[in-house]
Amino acid sequence: MTTITGTIRIGEAQATMNATARHLRGGTAWFWVLMLVLVAGVGTLGMWLSAIADLPLVIGWLVGACGGGFAYVRLCKVLAVWRCRKTLTGKGVPLDLPVRLEVSPDAFTYAIGDVVSTARWAAVTEIFFDKGWWIFMVQGSPWFAADRFFANDADKRAFLREALSHISEDARARSPAAVTFAAKA
Repeated sequence: MTTITGTIRIGEAQATMNATARHLRGGTAWFWVLMLVLVAGVGTLGMWLSAIADLPLVIGWLVGACGGGFAYVRLCKVLAVWRCRKTLTGKGVPLDLPVRLEVSPDAFTYAIGDVVSTARWAAVTEIFFDKGWWIFMVQGSPWFAADRFFANDADKRAFLREALSHISEDARARSPAAVTFAAKA
């Protein structure tokens, strides 16, 4: 067996994230084209409507360009997810993966699909809720538990209480919403 070891500084691989994202969803050229088409196209439409309404063209352009920018932001996210899913399924990755989170006295385990990760409790730095997900921050990596994974609030509170009992005092202090929710009767 061959073993390699090393050290990675948090954030060191951030520059690689662009290459990873490009690999999953394709290049960004079409995103730029889409943005230019929407901003210029809707801006021009705004100018045309301003001319009809006998308003200054610059007002129509600004309102239209802002509307096109907003449309781009909304559409871009949807298209990026669609392209990423298409790429992954093309490589044989199923879109629906089973997830298992396990709390034990020594460690926290997160299994998604065929990948199992285990962290000692000292690595869990925070637990918080956002947009339907309980997020466990494990040394800068988010581990996700959908609210729908729990049968009811009592089960959710029991799970969170157990997890909170193992993390450090500092981590609990950074998790006020989880502490408050878990403490409810």
